[in-house]
Amino acid sequence: MLEQSKPAARPIKTVKEAQRLMLKDDVTIIGFFATEESRTFESFKDAAEMTRPEFTAVGYTTDPEVMKHFKAKPNDIVLFHPEIYWSKYEGKTKTYRKDGASVEDILAFWREHSAPLVGQMTRSNAPTRYTKYPLVVVYYNVDFSPQYREGTQFWRNKVLEFANKYKDQKYKFAIADEEEFAKELSEVGLGDSGLEHNVLVFGFDGKRYPMDPEKFDGDLEENLEAFMKVISSGKAKPYVKSQPAPKDDKGPVKTLVGSNFAKIVNDESKDVLVEFYAPWCGHCKQFEPKYKQLAAKLKSEQPNLVIAKYDATANDAPEHFNVEGFPTIYFAPSGKKTTPIKYSGNRDLDDLTKFMKKHAVKSFNKKEEL
Repeated sequence: MLEQSKPAARPIKTVKEAQRLMLKDDVTIIGFFATEESRTFESFKDAAEMTRPEFTAVGYTTDPEVMKHFKAKPNDIVLFHPEIYWSKYEGKTKTYRKDGASVEDILAFWREHSAPLVGQMTRSNAPTRYTKYPLVVVYYNVDFSPQYREGTQFWRNKVLEFANKYKDQKYKFAIADEEEFAKELSEVGLGDSGLEHNVLVFGFDGKRYPMDPEKFDGDLEENLEAFMKVISSGKAKPYVKSQPAPKDDKGPVKTLVGSNFAKIVNDESKDVLVEFYAPWCGHCKQFEPKYKQLAAKLKSEQPNLVIAKYDATANDAPEHFNVEGFPTIYFAPSGKKTTPIKYSGNRDLDDLTKFMKKHAVKSFNKKEEL
């Protein structure tokens, strides 16, 4: 509480004070000013207050000797990366210089440059420093304590080579501790991969692209080289949360899961009706017998119609289908697979049948209606 009551930007009067402020495991920010009576200084102080939990080592000085020691000029705002993140591919510091800078200007610079070429992503810094995609994260036993630093740096240096190679293609790279992100790795099927290093790419499209341990089972360099070629070619497949596809699915209502949804629903030779449900939903349970009855009635009558259900709690939400409650019903006729039609009528057989007849393309043709 005592620290919180002090200004976020601490005054620095000597070189030693500046050196004591420097963190060994995170970025340190120092503003150099000729006077405390400038707009840039006020913006700097405000930015420090606004980011107090995020940046814990922020200081400023008006002392000419301190400025001279760090080879800074008035209104320079300098980000100092800790030694553990130094590399031959980038400078040890990053400097922002703009007279009359606004708070927004300064915050944008801090967040853009606070992460080094390959830094450690953590739960606390991920929401602010690692939000630019595509982002390539290599997960392993990351530990910068003296006992394990050499091993951690050995693998980080391998990742640095790729970060430097792909930086012109706008790829960001980071390392992360596999234990800290065990839940996230498990969510994309990498919780028990057997690999010493797991790789996950967060794409421009918001999708996650895990490195498949069955296809990439070599060492880190070999795996990352091959995987990045697949990623940069655009041929990588995103992870889709999915239940196992049913082996025997001969009932009137077809069971869709994340892995087979697109294949079945996007079949242009069929019109497809899909009920998105939740196993715990009372309305879904009440509707289930009616839905089965509808499917059984139409199965033989309409060979080009598929009536299906999709557990939206156990499988990823498919693209183009906005599900906000249960049950939600969509009709995806041929030619409108990317613009499915949401059903908003009563949940009874007659109304559903009329709805499908109205929008059908491959089913309910005029010949069958006569």
